[in-house]
Amino acid sequence: YNVPLVLTATELAAYFDLDILTFVGMTQQEYLTRGRLPEGAYSLCFEAYDYFREEIPPVSNRSCASTLIMLHDPPIITQPIGNQLNTQPLSMNIAWQPMHAGTFMTEYDLDIFEVLPGLTDDQVLNTTAPVFQTTTSLTTYQYGLVDPILLQDQDYIVRVRVRDPLREQYFENDGFGQHQHFMLVDPCQPGTS
Repeated sequence: YNVPLVLTATELAAYFDLDILTFVGMTQQEYLTRGRLPEGAYSLCFEAYDYFREEIPPVSNRSCASTLIMLHDPPIITQPIGNQLNTQPLSMNIAWQPMHAGTFMTEYDLDIFEVLPGLTDDQVLNTTAPVFQTTTSLTTYQYGLVDPILLQDQDYIVRVRVRDPLREQYFENDGFGQHQHFMLVDPCQPGTS
């Protein structure tokens, strides 16, 4: 008695088996479908009872921990959007605005896809390989000579995904921001800017 007992995650795992948990505010099936708890504030409390003497009060003090479950918003692409001048050599700034709250380490996956005739944006993003991809901790990327050649008058999709490399923060849409289209156009063609 009165000897502290430290339990590991492995030893506690059986108590978090979904088949024995009581769900309040959502069903077990809703939890399984979503794969996570809804956003909001939570308080998780523990008390220890003597298994053989249920009629007595808890044999431990109540211990609680509070937490906030929040999904952060993904980034918004600010450049390039629409027609871009096809300068030689190519130097195109790709930029995005972080939309998450707080300061924590982030990484961004930048992908550029070639739009193929007859395919929707979703089909291009989900079934074709990007013509360019990189990962950076910055919110800009200067596309230039060392990168794959992009063709003039070809429609491209640019997409950015934010991730927390420590896997402590989570994002809406798995971190994928809204994609944007751009096209390189002849700088000498009338009506381009």
